[in-house]
Amino acid sequence: MLLRATFIAACCALASCKSTTPEKPYYTQQPEAVGYFGKFNYWQPSNNNNKLAKKARSVRNQLITDGISVLVFSYNIDSNGNRQNLTLKETLPIGLLSQADLLLSEFAYSKFEPTPSNSTGIPVTVTERIITLPNGDITMPADDTSIEEHIKQIVNHYKKQAKAG
Repeated sequence: MLLRATFIAACCALASCKSTTPEKPYYTQQPEAVGYFGKFNYWQPSNNNNKLAKKARSVRNQLITDGISVLVFSYNIDSNGNRQNLTLKETLPIGLLSQADLLLSEFAYSKFEPTPSNSTGIPVTVTERIITLPNGDITMPADDTSIEEHIKQIVNHYKKQAKAG
């Protein structure tokens, strides 16, 4: 009887644990290609956990360099609103972060809710571009602006501030 009670208690404990296995991707159609800002036309983040894990903070601090750093990554949001295939595309300086670092960084939400205009759950492939300034501030170019053009705008902004000050 004690063995049976222990078995039932163990089963109940296991059933209440959150699964760390990612949900199987589900796509109603080919994903639409969008940028960081474009994804909000389709999906809104649903897990607003404001506390950043210590490992994520550590990875993000690697982006603060003596110059400007760039991080480019992509992921899919499937038709169920689950992030899939988080992939590092590029870093400048080269090798600044690894794929493993990106997975720890918490830059991309893992769960999304469809917007009212996306009631059919159109999946998207999101490409995000994050530029980190030497002071630790981050900025993201508009989806239709190149990284190079955005950096020129930043440099011009600081030049104007230096002249004015």
